[in-house]
Amino acid sequence: MTGVGDRRVAIPLDTVTRLEEFHRDRIEHSGDREVVQYRDAILPLVRLAHLLGAVPEDTGETVAAVVYTEHGRSVALVVDKIIDIVEETATVRSDLAGEGSAGTAVIQQRVTELLDVRRAILAADPNFYAETTDEYLVEA
Repeated sequence: MTGVGDRRVAIPLDTVTRLEEFHRDRIEHSGDREVVQYRDAILPLVRLAHLLGAVPEDTGETVAAVVYTEHGRSVALVVDKIIDIVEETATVRSDLAGEGSAGTAVIQQRVTELLDVRRAILAADPNFYAETTDEYLVEA
């Protein structure tokens, strides 16, 4: 469970590899994307407040991030704060899904948006799910 602006946003636990904090001065840019150097690689960031159309709470020397890794590639979803880790069954209302949301549910007795994780990951790295193949020119 994360805080994004004045909203509560749930990220499925099976999409969470690690919870991290990065010092703001470690955030760099590659083109129009924010990135950090992370475990000998470049980690693209996406600020969920921007994706969800929320007003971010940009305070403090660090930013909280949820890192997702698949097939050796990672992205970081930047949130305002990590609220809690919760295992709870909830009824999802997909008709209340907003921008970047997969629906809404009541979790811990609070209305909580469920993050559209695939959309968030593609916002951080549009090629995240693309197959990578090496091509070779062979001459006879």
